[in-house]
Amino acid sequence: LAGLLVEGVAGLKPEETGANFDDVVLETWGYGVDDFSTPHRWDSLNGTWQRADHRLVCSEGSGLALWQPCSWEHFTYTADCHLEQGAGGVVFGYTGPQDYYLLRYLLTDTPRAELVRVAGGQEATLSSAPFEKPSGHALRVGVVVYRNLVAGVVGGRTVLHAALEGAPTGRLGLAVQEAPGAWFSYATAQRIN
Repeated sequence: LAGLLVEGVAGLKPEETGANFDDVVLETWGYGVDDFSTPHRWDSLNGTWQRADHRLVCSEGSGLALWQPCSWEHFTYTADCHLEQGAGGVVFGYTGPQDYYLLRYLLTDTPRAELVRVAGGQEATLSSAPFEKPSGHALRVGVVVYRNLVAGVVGGRTVLHAALEGAPTGRLGLAVQEAPGAWFSYATAQRIN
């Protein structure tokens, strides 16, 4: 949504009754944030997602919700994720249900963070690192992308890196796997200059 506005007429002569605009340029703002307080912006690709108490909750245990498109070459994308079991994380470079990237942390016998490429519906782990189980709090997970280089950030620490074949353009999203009651809060995306 864009528009132009003129306010006030101070200093105009009676024959000068309007304004002229020329060469208007629109650019993406370079920043997005959602604290899950309003019911919009997320498309449920699968799973049942509900908003409650400034959270986006996946009640079925597995699901994928999509946010805004991202065509920036350099950006950060993070969200606070809370789960008691299974896996949860952020999706980026989503171009279809069979083609996207995922940074997730898994609560297994040996908790770990993984950067995953889904291509043709098949998962391939690009990078993996052990990570301690969080102590009952939401854990900030995210990525820092610089063209085709990705750093995975979990709990405020960069825990893994990977080089991709190309810059991951596409929609951003959130995903959980086998994590009933998992929830996210405060998602942010920002272009880096």
